[in-house]
Amino acid sequence: YTEALLSTLRHYPMGEFSERYRRVGELGIPVTAIWGTEDKVVPYLGAEGMASDVPQLQLITLTGGDHNITYTRPHEVAAAILAALPADR
Repeated sequence: YTEALLSTLRHYPMGEFSERYRRVGELGIPVTAIWGTEDKVVPYLGAEGMASDVPQLQLITLTGGDHNITYTRPHEVAAAILAALPADR
């Protein structure tokens, strides 16, 4: 765990994401984000910025969800992922 955390701190872009989000927005590809409103690691407030930079964003909000939604709310996350996949999968 410690090595993974250190790797994240060393290599993950912790700053402003707008430029990256805008690039994705310009691609026009479908984008889905699943975000918990109580995430303290990547605060939900960032969803507003993402939505303004990525017009095609489908934001799925898990009210009360924290950063570990894949563990604490797996059924909702899985349903959101399946809903976001193309129908012809």
